[in-house]
Amino acid sequence: MSVRRRVGLGWLALIVGALALAGALLGLRGDDPKPAVPTVTTVVTTTTVQSVGQPRGDVTPGVVLTSSAADVCTLGWAGKHRHGLTAAQKATILKAYGYPAGQRVAEYDHLISLELGGGNSTLNIFPMVDRAEAQRKDLLEGKLNRLVCSGKLGLPEAQDRIRTYWDDPLW
Repeated sequence: MSVRRRVGLGWLALIVGALALAGALLGLRGDDPKPAVPTVTTVVTTTTVQSVGQPRGDVTPGVVLTSSAADVCTLGWAGKHRHGLTAAQKATILKAYGYPAGQRVAEYDHLISLELGGGNSTLNIFPMVDRAEAQRKDLLEGKLNRLVCSGKLGLPEAQDRIRTYWDDPLW
């Protein structure tokens, strides 16, 4: 082999070695799949004026006790199923919503009201800190109950609508 060819092979070996080393350092050797570009996932949590005081689906998804219109339209049904919260339950709910222990609450409200067949689980109760909002929601619950009991609205639809009551056309 000529000297010139040995020098050329030496450079080639040096270049191949440098590329292999660079690939190993960058984790691009090809022995396991890797994305060509690093993937970054950013989660941003924001609170807007509109969402303050509204129930959060991850904390209060809503619980249905009955889906029978006959049940919720029976006089006294909601009152028969109403139960108070313990101090521990109230503290758990406040903590889940990020409120301090002494937070003033207008009402611990059922997301799906008892008048619409909702249950008493803490998964159906959220803290309403605004008295006017609580009263406004109570009016909507009454309207939806009357629509159900008059046969103009199915109970499952009313239960779905109250889950996002702030978007309801009757709101």
